[in-house]
Amino acid sequence: MKNNGQQQIDTDNTISIAIYPADGGFACAVIEREIPVMTHEYTVALTIAYGMVKMALEMPDIIFEEGVEAMARPSENKSIKIIDIIKKRKLH
Repeated sequence: MKNNGQQQIDTDNTISIAIYPADGGFACAVIEREIPVMTHEYTVALTIAYGMVKMALEMPDIIFEEGVEAMARPSENKSIKIIDIIKKRKLH
């Protein structure tokens, strides 16, 4: 495990999003372990990773603006609890 400043990063269960320059723009993809342990938390994280890639490819202008804002004002929060995701969904 590695420390990201707030909590340990579980490198055994990490899901990565690869973003790289391609054909005058960019490409991105989800990279996951070959045989992951499919816990509830892992499944939620994997779903979010795929959603992030989908948004980046379908709404790159919005994602770019969010990236500019995130670089200008980095968040101290490095994680979110599943219950908080559920609460936010109920508000919409």
